[in-house]
Amino acid sequence: MSKSTDREKLKKETICVSGAVVFFSITSAIWWDSALSSYWKDPSFTEFHLLNRRVTDLALGDHYFFITGMLLVLSAIAAKLKFGENVQRVLVKIRTWSVLSLIALVSVGLALLSLKFLFGRKRPHIDPAYESLHFEPFNLHWNWHSFPSGHSQVIFVVATLLGLLIPKAKWPLLIFALAIALTRVVTQQHFLSDVLVGSALGYLGTKWVHAWFASTRFGRNL
Repeated sequence: MSKSTDREKLKKETICVSGAVVFFSITSAIWWDSALSSYWKDPSFTEFHLLNRRVTDLALGDHYFFITGMLLVLSAIAAKLKFGENVQRVLVKIRTWSVLSLIALVSVGLALLSLKFLFGRKRPHIDPAYESLHFEPFNLHWNWHSFPSGHSQVIFVVATLLGLLIPKAKWPLLIFALAIALTRVVTQQHFLSDVLVGSALGYLGTKWVHAWFASTRFGRNL
């Protein structure tokens, strides 16, 4: 399949996914967000809430910056040793995917931080009424950075990259990422619409970064 055909498919996918996410996010913000966040405050969910608090840390960006950074450094060091041709090819691939991963994490993350600052949406846990339509644009405080969800974006960047590397595992990886992302709702750190937009941004942003990277001379080893 040609690169132009791949790019057209990605454009169509972007339009479809973006349209669906915008529709469901607006619907959720108006009718579902407050109710869902309020639902999880019931004391009977305390143990489940604590479990989700532990699981949600799987989506922390720090883990993946560290892993990709270490892979990049170790593969670069190993490349200077006298390994065989097959090992060298594997090292080049690891190095290439590590660079792509870092670029995706940084660029998509910066886009998400810009949206957080632009919208200034209040996090659900700081409002007893769980008001979902409370915004203070350009607010720098962490409590006003609910939209979109950063954890959701990170875990979808990682899942999308792994899905591109291992196409047969794409859907299990995305389903796993969604399950992790939804812990942000259970822990009352984000509304559902925050998670939907953060997940979509992580997925689509990563696919566009991958498409761009593949068109450069560095991407020939993907």
